Amino acid sequence: MRCGLRRPPPGQGPRRIGVSKLRVLDPDAMLLLLVHHMRGHLAGSGYQLRWLIDLVYVLRHWGGRIDPERLGSLRPEPRDLALLGRILGLLSRELGVVPPPALVPLSGRVPPLGLSEVLRQRRLAIWGLPGPKGWARLIARVLGQRPRKSPPRPLPGFSDLLEWPRDLLRERRALSAVDASHRAAPCAEGGGESGRK
Repeated sequence: MRCGLRRPPPGQGPRRIGVSKLRVLDPDAMLLLLVHHMRGHLAGSGYQLRWLIDLVYVLRHWGGRIDPERLGSLRPEPRDLALLGRILGLLSRELGVVPPPALVPLSGRVPPLGLSEVLRQRRLAIWGLPGPKGWARLIARVLGQRPRKSPPRPLPGFSDLLEWPRDLLRERRALSAVDASHRAAPCAEGGGESGRK
């Protein structure tokens, strides 16, 4: 099997579109969309490094334009804000990405993601863990059963299974911190009530 880029079929490939302007999301909406999309896929695929890199790109190019009032007017879900704060901590600590000034309070309120947690979540997600089907798959594999139609999966390490509850506790602490700040000041740092009457 050869890896790499394949040539597009004849007649398909890059094309020019006949518009001089193209609407795109503003930085606040783009940031929240990326985080919300990532959170929606966590259970099935874990953290994708390419999604984290997308966030780095948005933060580096448009981070200075992030506006807490605009974030609040978009009514983000607390889980999205908690994940965003945790990711900002990871990017700051592991990659030296400085959070935009508007997001510094959020990143300081929640425990940061760790690189080991990101990798562990990915290894567990390919099994469907911590869901019941994932546990059934893992137990069957340990007992010697091989799945018929799915590709072989590497077994998660015992340390992954031991550390997973701590990851869950950090995630819940982050959500609690964001929920508490929403109740205290709903419009601050993307609080979700701005503009609602």
